[in-house]
Amino acid sequence: MGHTQLDDKAQRILSVAFELAEEGGFEAVRLRDVAERAEVALGTLYNRFSSKEEMLVTALDESTKTFEGVVGDLDLTHGSPAKRVGDLLVLTARALFNRPNFGRAVLRAAAIGGGETTSRIYSHQQTITRLILQCMRGDIADQASDDELKTCRWLQQISFACLIGWANGMLSEDQVVDDLQAAAQRLVGDDT
Repeated sequence: MGHTQLDDKAQRILSVAFELAEEGGFEAVRLRDVAERAEVALGTLYNRFSSKEEMLVTALDESTKTFEGVVGDLDLTHGSPAKRVGDLLVLTARALFNRPNFGRAVLRAAAIGGGETTSRIYSHQQTITRLILQCMRGDIADQASDDELKTCRWLQQISFACLIGWANGMLSEDQVVDDLQAAAQRLVGDDT
């Protein structure tokens, strides 16, 4: 679908996909049910999203953009860079913990999604990279160094692995929080 502004029908489709995922997880997001509940034709749905994976990853991308606005309102000058980054990673994880069925569904969609999800996953990663850089620096991120970008990438990979562990019942929420904070401390440290 690319990075175009979502129209009203696409927004309705995403809203319904989110509701269905929260009600019953990944399996509950059936394209026919989404179209029916969103009051759009199945063809209209397919014109906007090629799969449920794309719908769910787009829902994540859209909620991440909203989340970016919330984080933008926070004071990023208190605490060490590692603490700020750790707090950010924990905040993003808690957003999925608070909606566990949706969280597990979107993680599954991101893990198995094909080419149609790539641009939305990339958009989500860019947003998270901007937020991590802001937390590392304590201000709006300008041009990032190669080392900063590597740190952002590694933190996101660790975060994704931890969240997959949570989604599959291998890690508790507390273990994810501890691992994310430890990763931020080791990779960011107190000086950037």
